[in-house]
Amino acid sequence: MTNTANHIDQAMGMLLRMHRKAAGLSQSELGEAAGISFQQIQKYESGGNRVSISRLFVLAKALKISPTQLITELEESVEREESGGTAMDSRLEFLASDGGQRAINALMAINNPRIHDSFADFLSALVNEQQRRTP
Repeated sequence: MTNTANHIDQAMGMLLRMHRKAAGLSQSELGEAAGISFQQIQKYESGGNRVSISRLFVLAKALKISPTQLITELEESVEREESGGTAMDSRLEFLASDGGQRAINALMAINNPRIHDSFADFLSALVNEQQRRTP
């Protein structure tokens, strides 16, 4: 159970980081809004410290999302991984990264669904080419 619990804590940390970055907040800013130190935010985001339910409510409010949204996203991540599907961790890591946030923000700044579809097709073609070339 310890590995599972630790994995869940890490997944929650990645979700918090992703939502913090999406909100455009630094760890210090989120900590200030939640009434805790940025060091505590670091510990939550790394999965080093477990987020209590009361703290989850405070963090969600500071992020301007519902606690239910965080729990639902966490549950989906855990279920996907337990069923042998694609690990959500790598997706969350990408979304929580600076490069991931820049890519998402740039794509969202384009208000044309046809361009979104073309971009997705382009990325799929890159993946297919990489897989074809990889022995």
